[in-house]
Amino acid sequence: MANPFTIALGKLAQAAARLKGGGGSAFPGLVVEKLEPNFAVGPLENLPLGVVVISGTNGKTTTTKIVTELLEAQGLKVFTNSTGSNFMRGVIASMLSQMTLTGKLDADIAVLELDEAHAVHFVRKVAPRFSLLLNVMRDQLDRFGEIDHTADLLAIIARHTTEAVVINREDNRLARFTDRKESIESTATFLWYGLSPALVARFPQDDELYAKGDEGDGSTGTGDGSETHRAGTQGYTGTQRDGAQPIVTLESLEKSTATYTIEGKAYQVQLALKGIYNAYNAAAALALVRTILGDAAHDGRLVKQLTTVTGAFGRGESFTVDGREFEMLLVKNPGGFRLALESFDPGGHDTMIAINDEYADGRDMSWLYDVDFTGLAQTGVKMVSGTRAYDMALRLAYDEVGYHMVDTQLEQALDVFIRSTTRPLRLYCTYTAMLRCRKHLGGYTTVRKVE
Repeated sequence: MANPFTIALGKLAQAAARLKGGGGSAFPGLVVEKLEPNFAVGPLENLPLGVVVISGTNGKTTTTKIVTELLEAQGLKVFTNSTGSNFMRGVIASMLSQMTLTGKLDADIAVLELDEAHAVHFVRKVAPRFSLLLNVMRDQLDRFGEIDHTADLLAIIARHTTEAVVINREDNRLARFTDRKESIESTATFLWYGLSPALVARFPQDDELYAKGDEGDGSTGTGDGSETHRAGTQGYTGTQRDGAQPIVTLESLEKSTATYTIEGKAYQVQLALKGIYNAYNAAAALALVRTILGDAAHDGRLVKQLTTVTGAFGRGESFTVDGREFEMLLVKNPGGFRLALESFDPGGHDTMIAINDEYADGRDMSWLYDVDFTGLAQTGVKMVSGTRAYDMALRLAYDEVGYHMVDTQLEQALDVFIRSTTRPLRLYCTYTAMLRCRKHLGGYTTVRKVE
């Protein structure tokens, strides 16, 4: 059991962080982790339905939020690290908010998003009952190295999962886990979610972002949406892969209207979530929740619940600033930035891009050169900011995208951006830039606090 003194000290550190305006800070978790490295183990292992781990390069925070809300709609009490702080210290900080001084966590199940590298340390202490593996993309190469290493980290999560692993069938590095199950030494059942052949081209995996197809655009087929062959997959052809029939398939997507096939039955839903990538995250969440609930799952009700799920902390959140919509979109690697730019028409909005290079963002900003910004050429970018503002401005210049202002002082730049236009606003930002902008927006509008 957790030491009551450690819990009290952690809660005190959390209260101090809030007084300084650090709601959602992982600092209290770091304090507790230093005092008691295995603090989280007992409370999490004692939960009736155990622990769920969600990991992968893109989509962890939003998918975790969808899973949490779907389970809560079924009457379950869910503990989660809702701020998106996905190291062990972030999990502990979230636990402190919901834990009694005796160390009891009032929940039926824990649904945790974990950074790929830190998840490895977590699962060796607390074996998840279920896990969801989303994708493997180039991200923070200064931390993770090449993506085959990232895939190996996710394989360790699969190895330590006790009951079921839900995997993105369309990611070839994850799809190979079926072939490697014996070497992974996993005793869990492997299940899948996936895409219809018509949608495969809209969600390129990492190899395709860097390969040049006949069209010169990174695709591997005709570009008409019908191709199913994936670059680097050694013949993997989507639904034809043996033993990889998905339990949930994203069949079609037209603006915010998505159709999912679940066990052969089609369900159409109007998503509240914005962005084509979130339609696929929702498929992952549906597959995981069905796996957790088993026979108790009601597919129609689960899909209908997606109409109420909105964007996660800083990921596609929408605010009202001076009577105008202000959209905030987290971007942190080429795949995510590309899909964000594809999902939102720049017409009718003014755009700001804020790029920081702190540890949580990744120090190496060369990844910006793997993003195609030409879609912004007609409208241009109103403001470029962040510690790497001039690097971003140079990158835009290479794609002949105009920009009006560059200001490395983030809060000052945000003020100028808001006041310089009467149009709706859209901000693309890296993680630490998102935290600072989100906090600064509290001076303009109501910003939901996340503990």
